[in-house]
Formats: sequence, structure tokens, C-alpha cells
Amino acid sequence: MIELYRRTHFSSKGWTSHVVEENYDRIQQLKDELEAEGLVLKTEDEILNTVLGVRFGYSKGLGHGVLPQSSKRVSSIQLEV
Repeated sequence: MIELYRRTHFSSKGWTSHVVEENYDRIQQLKDELEAEGLVLKTEDEILNTVLGVRFGYSKGLGHGVLPQSSKRVSSIQLEV
């Protein structure tokens, strides 16, 4: 999902906006911090939701129809693994 965010907001001309670039930098920073601490509990979806926020039926930066997973669903999936 992080790669999808980058691909949809970055082109040969650069980032679509300064805010988008700052968000991507914050996403990467959070991901790097979690990996450095050995914490891989957060999925890429959770990292995006932390930085960008969540509304039902809409993921900021990804658009309508992209439904973020609920934390309950993510926890359930992690318990199954």
C-alpha cells in the first residue's frame, strides 16, 4: 500500500503536492522507526491510517472504494497466523 501511495502521487515531474511529499516522508519515517525497534506489529495499512487518517469508505490518499481494515479485523488476522 505504501508503494501504491508513492506511485499514485509521484511522477517524473515530482510529487503532486508538498503535503503529499511530507505525508510520504512521515510514512517512511514511522515504518523505519518500527522496523528499527523490531516492531512489525503494524501493517502498511495501519501505518498509512496512522499518518493519513481514516474515514469509513475512504482512505485518504487512496480514494473512495478503498476500505481500510478495522483494527479488530487486523487483530483477528494476526491471531490466526
